[in-house]
Amino acid sequence: MLKPIIVDQYVAARVYFGCVVAIFFLEGIIRNVLLLLSKIRKNKPTPASHWGITVFLHRTLTRAVPIPYFTDYHILDVVRFAIFAVLNVIFALNTNQYTTDYTLYGWLTIANGGLAFLLAARSNLFSLILRIPAPVLLQYHRWIGLATVADATVHVSFNIMHFINTDQIKSNLASARIQVGLAAWVCLVIMLLTALPIVRRRSFEVFYYAHFLFFVFIGGALYHTTKGPEFLLPGFGLWVIDRAIRLAYGFRKITVESATYYEGDLTKLRLRGMRAAKPGQMVWLQLSGVSRLNWHPFTVASSVALDGDDAMPTATMTPRTTVAIRGLGGYTSAVQQLAEKEPDSAETSISSCNLRVRLDGPYGVSRFNWHDERLVVLVAGGVGITPGISIASSIITAATIGSSSPAEPPVTTHIHLLWVVKDATHITWFADELRSLHTLLSRQPNPTVRFNVMIHVTSNVSSTPAPALEPSNSSSVEMMKQVHTMSSASPSSVPSNGNPWRLQHGRPDIHRWFTNCKDTAPSVDAAVNVCGPAALVLDVRRASVAQSSGSCLFRIEEESFEL
Repeated sequence: MLKPIIVDQYVAARVYFGCVVAIFFLEGIIRNVLLLLSKIRKNKPTPASHWGITVFLHRTLTRAVPIPYFTDYHILDVVRFAIFAVLNVIFALNTNQYTTDYTLYGWLTIANGGLAFLLAARSNLFSLILRIPAPVLLQYHRWIGLATVADATVHVSFNIMHFINTDQIKSNLASARIQVGLAAWVCLVIMLLTALPIVRRRSFEVFYYAHFLFFVFIGGALYHTTKGPEFLLPGFGLWVIDRAIRLAYGFRKITVESATYYEGDLTKLRLRGMRAAKPGQMVWLQLSGVSRLNWHPFTVASSVALDGDDAMPTATMTPRTTVAIRGLGGYTSAVQQLAEKEPDSAETSISSCNLRVRLDGPYGVSRFNWHDERLVVLVAGGVGITPGISIASSIITAATIGSSSPAEPPVTTHIHLLWVVKDATHITWFADELRSLHTLLSRQPNPTVRFNVMIHVTSNVSSTPAPALEPSNSSSVEMMKQVHTMSSASPSSVPSNGNPWRLQHGRPDIHRWFTNCKDTAPSVDAAVNVCGPAALVLDVRRASVAQSSGSCLFRIEEESFEL
């Protein structure tokens, strides 16, 4: 083995800790500079013109990893991981000749544990101040967690090997300090195993509550070593502050205005009393009718609520929040059972008075300041439309209430939404929200937002009649007429029949659709949000790379319901 980069192991762990934090700050600085440039371009719109090296770097870093089973990651993820991995290798170099050498991996375990704890709070410091999106911080959290377990395992293994070789195994295992250290390591291993995707996706509660073993690890680490609070206490302090804030907001009264079950195992809750959510943010919900202990995360879709024909949103309106819950697991499937769907009905209302909801959030930041973007491209698969609805709703509402200064010349924002659903009846999930947004724009004498919606239905539409609806207005009837029309429709688009969208049967051509989006706002960079199945996300990423040029960069943000 090579000699350590820093002889003093305690100092080496502190330097390593500082290097990783510096990576977070560097990423935050870059993001904030890009957001500032975006705001400048919005206030002084000029044709986009990018250097060749800029386009090359953008396309390279945006490109998906060309390796089977790793296409969910892109080249920028590889760069991040490579930097983090190199740091770990450099600081883990050691001669490992004596028992004192094994201590290095113990210090690195505590340092990585402290870093993981810094990223654990929902009100994350790096997210709030540096505007690093939650998916990026989650990546770092996972990598740091793996490094923590790896360092701890090396530390434990070397010491046990030494105990066996020197015939000291019994005497050392009788030591309380060693026993506590082993217990801390076992807690880390349990957390790793319960965080595996197969467990996390099928039994979220097991994954969630197993992570509280980290407090056992903290106690064990502080008992096992003579130093270490400076690594672990910052994260613990932020976690305590986060808990206090969440407790204070927990006393807010959240009113369930309506709860509706839709065909396709989706329940939509309309809530009042939550803080206004920013586009793409998420909340944690606890439904007493399902469980009084379990909390689950959901992306917010803040819809525009019109109370009458002349109602218009104002800056002082109490926000109404929509949360869509698809039955994909044990908890979310139980939500669907809060109401029994009536026969021959596409949707069923649930008595809201019987629902008690506790809400925590909203949390998270977006890569973009969506109100400063002039070309917004939204791609969604199924219930993944919730971030898209949130983004479109926020932009259109802000434009309607005149959030920009009257002295500034009006700048047109183009929003393009592509929604891919398996079954035509799934359109009813967010048909009302899409109509409300269209209604808002139609009431503006000189709207500054152009909103175009394309819906693709990928499955074969049955020739049997679709489930009957109890529509709230005539447009719902027209929408269902489109559904029946698609039974014999060709892949060409079906007329809108008064609805603010176009329908097509079959899978979308993402590349061609991106070209059409770019043509509506020439020489303008596009901000892309995609949320859906992995195959759809990969298609969007490839199209973003292919369509990026010197006159238009397609910058992509991925949303995922995976935890």
